[in-house]
Amino acid sequence: MTPLDAKRLEISELIAAELGFDDLDGMDTADRAMVDQHTDDAIASCAAYLANPADGENSNIRLRQLLKQHLSLANMQITQDNNHHI
Repeated sequence: MTPLDAKRLEISELIAAELGFDDLDGMDTADRAMVDQHTDDAIASCAAYLANPADGENSNIRLRQLLKQHLSLANMQITQDNNHHI
């Protein structure tokens, strides 16, 4: 598992907990798909979310931290991939 994959898993676990699930392993397919969609949405919109959280008082600080780390790892991966193609 790459560091980027591991960070995505952390984000998924946090989102699952926020949605009221105990863990990812015990989920049925439909619930897991829902968590995966929420995770994809959070990651896809993380730059805008991090720049302007909807409500600073209610923003999930842990989620913001994980999204920042994911964005950083994704950018590092892109840089590494680009350097390998030069």
